[in-house]
Amino acid sequence: MATTKSITVKARLDNLLNYISDIDKTKAEQFVTGINCTPNAAYTQMQKVKLLNDKPSPVVAYHFIQSFAPGESDAETVHEIGVKLANKLFGSRFMCVVATHQNTDCLHNHIALCPTSFIDGKRYHSCKATYRELRRVSDALCREFGLSVIESPKYGRSKSYGEYRAEQNGKPTWRSVVKADIDEAIKRAGYRGQFVDNLRAIGYEVKVGSQYSVRPQGKSRFVRLERTLGSNYSIEAIRKRLYYSKKILPPVPRTRSQNDFHHKKLPKWTRGSIVSTYRRYLWLMGYYQQRSRTNCNARMHYLLKEDIRKLDTYIAQTRLLGREEIHTPAQLESFQSQVSRNIEELVRERKKLYRTIYRSENVAEKEQVRERIAEINTALKPLRRDCRLAKGVADRWKELQSKIDKVERDVSAPTKSQSSRVRQR
Repeated sequence: MATTKSITVKARLDNLLNYISDIDKTKAEQFVTGINCTPNAAYTQMQKVKLLNDKPSPVVAYHFIQSFAPGESDAETVHEIGVKLANKLFGSRFMCVVATHQNTDCLHNHIALCPTSFIDGKRYHSCKATYRELRRVSDALCREFGLSVIESPKYGRSKSYGEYRAEQNGKPTWRSVVKADIDEAIKRAGYRGQFVDNLRAIGYEVKVGSQYSVRPQGKSRFVRLERTLGSNYSIEAIRKRLYYSKKILPPVPRTRSQNDFHHKKLPKWTRGSIVSTYRRYLWLMGYYQQRSRTNCNARMHYLLKEDIRKLDTYIAQTRLLGREEIHTPAQLESFQSQVSRNIEELVRERKKLYRTIYRSENVAEKEQVRERIAEINTALKPLRRDCRLAKGVADRWKELQSKIDKVERDVSAPTKSQSSRVRQR
């Protein structure tokens, strides 16, 4: 039984090729095969084709993974299937490298595909149709070699690579946030109406049709639960969970009122100040109160909850803004320009030093030059980190400002019970 996955690579091609060809993972060189290229020189050959024919594109390669059930086959057969798959799909026009990894319980093939054709210079078109063809050919080869096939695969919405990595690192994603809220709403309900009321108390809009659909605060579209989260969240499955629930907790409490919202440690927010905006946003996420990256208020606004996985980045950006005392866009732009100039100067100096090593025959001089290059590399790391953080601030601080407005407006809105008390008075 083989499962396939397609990943668009926008980082460095050489890193991908080094990863899939790692001898610690393949265990033997015979399990690395080049299609229309030589494995050891694949990077150079692919780059030459890209430079001659390619149009500007952020996609440097396509990475396909073909996994097999544990104990179902051996490495030789799995590698043969991978090579045949690559030849049938890409062999006539593209270069790729096929590698079989044996470092996990299930054997799996990695295929690194150069997206530019060496025949006509046209690019590989990755879409749903090409992915379906990939799965069809993979299943046909498994049947040919007597391996099992998933006859009725369940199709659903795929995950982005960022979401997949966040899940692997144990960080919340928008999908896990919705799932946790749905589970809490079910746990605190004894019938369907109470379940829907709980979701609305958390802050979701709810539609009931052939399946439940919810729209979180700040989102433009509804999310279908069964399609997004799986069959355990269909109408029938949720009905059964409500019916067989042995312990019903109190209903979900409404959002906190304005009086409960303010806190003596709430950072002063000067509208238009970048560092003040970031500090305010961190406070709303519970960072200053709890000093924890994992704990968060159970009734946290959805716009904040989905950003929990980016908390480390926000903390680093806030520290940078505080250290450099950046309050205005002009100060941020000036800081970015200064850092960029420092990076350019160091890179220019390093290029001259590399030329010196190439031309010089003096061993002692070469050693001194290498030491200076190592110093430059060490100095470049924090500069490039600051450059990335500053760019992220420039791209997002206005968005954070609008989120703060939205969160505080929603939190300060009175609940139904508060409105009724006001009318009674």
